[in-house]
Amino acid sequence: MTTTALQAFAFVEKLEALAEDVGRLRRRLVSDEYGTFIVDRIGLAVDGLDAFLHSTAAELVARGVDVETALARVDARATRLQGLLGEAKR
Repeated sequence: MTTTALQAFAFVEKLEALAEDVGRLRRRLVSDEYGTFIVDRIGLAVDGLDAFLHSTAAELVARGVDVETALARVDARATRLQGLLGEAKR
């Protein structure tokens, strides 16, 4: 692995840890409207950063991944991030 790849991997790991923290805060701040607002904004920022780091299905297909596999990868990532952020469907 190159240094750049290792740095990207480390950044993704930190982003996931931040997403887990946001999920924990979201579950604790049930009655605090302002706190919930701030946590939601941080969660949106984490989601946005994650979108920059991971390929879209179209980008994966352009690199030769078949459509079904590309969609499955993107959906799996979105589901994982929603779970970490405490947004998973119950």
